[in-house]
Amino acid sequence: MRIKSTLVAVVVFLSSFLAYAVEAAAPKPGTSCAKLNQKTTSAGYTYTCMKLGKKLVWSKGVKVVTPTPNPTTSPTPTISPIPSPSPTPSPSVKQIDPTKSVEGAPCSPISDSEDRVGYSKDFKQLVLLHCLVEGRFFDFGKQYPIVVNQLTGEVESGILYSNAALHNQIAVESTTSPNTLKLTESSNLSIENCKISQSDINGLHKGFNWQDYANFKALGPNTTIQVLPLQATDSLSNSDPSQDYKSFIDEVIAFTKNLSDGQWNLKFSVPHSYFMLPNSLESYKVGLADYNSDLRTPGQENLVRAGLAVANLPSPDSIGMYLIVTPLDTPDKLFVRFSNTFSIQIGSHSHVKAFAVTKNDPAWGTIHHDFFHLGLTIPDHYGDEIYNGKDSTQLIGNSGEILGTDRWGNLSGTKMDWLAWDKWLGGFLQDTQVICANIKQSSTFWIKPSSVYSVNSKLLVIPTGLNTGIAVESIRNVGLNSFLPKNFNGALVYSLDLTNPIYGAGINVIRPISRIADKSPFPLPGDDTLKQGGSIIFKGYRIEVIEAGDFGDVIRVEKIS
Repeated sequence: MRIKSTLVAVVVFLSSFLAYAVEAAAPKPGTSCAKLNQKTTSAGYTYTCMKLGKKLVWSKGVKVVTPTPNPTTSPTPTISPIPSPSPTPSPSVKQIDPTKSVEGAPCSPISDSEDRVGYSKDFKQLVLLHCLVEGRFFDFGKQYPIVVNQLTGEVESGILYSNAALHNQIAVESTTSPNTLKLTESSNLSIENCKISQSDINGLHKGFNWQDYANFKALGPNTTIQVLPLQATDSLSNSDPSQDYKSFIDEVIAFTKNLSDGQWNLKFSVPHSYFMLPNSLESYKVGLADYNSDLRTPGQENLVRAGLAVANLPSPDSIGMYLIVTPLDTPDKLFVRFSNTFSIQIGSHSHVKAFAVTKNDPAWGTIHHDFFHLGLTIPDHYGDEIYNGKDSTQLIGNSGEILGTDRWGNLSGTKMDWLAWDKWLGGFLQDTQVICANIKQSSTFWIKPSSVYSVNSKLLVIPTGLNTGIAVESIRNVGLNSFLPKNFNGALVYSLDLTNPIYGAGINVIRPISRIADKSPFPLPGDDTLKQGGSIIFKGYRIEVIEAGDFGDVIRVEKIS
């Protein structure tokens, strides 16, 4: 599920001029009040008692403006934020902010795929809206425990991502250190022992020995991404695409720098005008009516070929990927997002990786997930009932291992940091940031939070076979994980089985037995981390957190069989 960034704004409710309003001391906005919809007027402002979560609080004051008298003898209708039933029809409550969506209104599952804060259908409150497959906005709060602040419009709880821009904040390393003295800092295995192989080198990209990595990997630390801005007779623009999509591109660069601890510096080559296609955009059939999930279509390929032809790029060999954009006002009936690899010869390349975005595709909802499917060919991880038909807490054996990732990690569909294993596999995490454990009897390791910027020891890997292993990382609600609840902090343990050929399979979270029956709070992942003093036993190893803090987790691994 993708969540649209919401700006912090004061939501002002229009109130009618009630005859019984009295002059009183001005209540302080946000303080408690006694009766829902109670109103009081003071110093020319009207205050309304409104519901915020489970509390009744005073709204901000609305300046009283004397209405212009109606020359007719009939009463002047007034506007009320909460219409009361009346035998005489009264005007409906007006939508205060016309840019906000409304529950029940038509929407496009493609161009409106990002969830957003909008109005309930009666305009009584702000809610989190999700565009359903059938094409209408649904109040997500009717299905999940989501709280929207009625004064600010912020999503306060129930989701991970109320403001996507904040995800790129840099998490600074803690200045504190653990008190544990006997840390294992030497005698570990060579890092090559933990670069676990997949059993089928020609299968999906899951291990470090994937055969087609060199041929199909399109992204790296200094990759150039060529933007192809395309216009047509039915979608024209005189604007500068480098400015039209500047915020999008800037966020992509910031995200990859954060994800790679500053090691990546993607470059975008952006023309300053749109190239004219030889045919109408409609003729390429890349609009909503022709969209077919993630399948490659002839229309997409024809558009990419035409775009490359009109751009006539001088040095195509230096380009890793292509980003296709159209004028900002292009409707989705003409153009929607797609991402595919096309068998198109250009320069010395035998194929082209093209990713198309629209004005409604914030980088957080597209680049941070689908972009890397295309550029790094790493598949999704599935770990809940949506994909595997089983509950996310379905046990495998009796060790606490559950089916899938329980939505942990960006590639599991949750808008958060990547799993540290995925970062390493994709080239964002360096070998020096991984501990390859050599467990003979008992060893103790300090792993630092995986979402903290530019630190070592972010991932502990215990190889259990040529194609299997155990990964441990320290989770803290900072940086790209800043919207995780604090009680989710701890050490996340998951198994790696790269013999599993199924798409989305191969990583299973190992949950503490004491919490095995807990339900995962969608869209959050489950509360699966080990807290201080907690432990799990898996594949003959006992893994325990013996100390925890802002510095991360101190992990003791003991071989018990």
